[in-house]
Amino acid sequence: MKNGNTEKIISILQFFPIIIVWSIALGFTAFIIYIINLSNALEDKPSIAIGVSLVAIPLLWTMASVLTYVFVGLKRGRKKEER
Repeated sequence: MKNGNTEKIISILQFFPIIIVWSIALGFTAFIIYIINLSNALEDKPSIAIGVSLVAIPLLWTMASVLTYVFVGLKRGRKKEER
């Protein structure tokens, strides 16, 4: 393959980890919201779901944000080196 084609393929493949991490973060957030709503509907204490969500959701969102920031920074750094 030519060098240009290889760079395009690498750029496309770098988006997959970002998509996967954000899918996990958003999916887990939706699941926790569902569990909290279900515990309210069943008139149960939502303490476990709230306790988990207070720790896990900000942690997952922070990790996803950092990963996105790193990939965007690497892509910008590569563009600056090409000039």
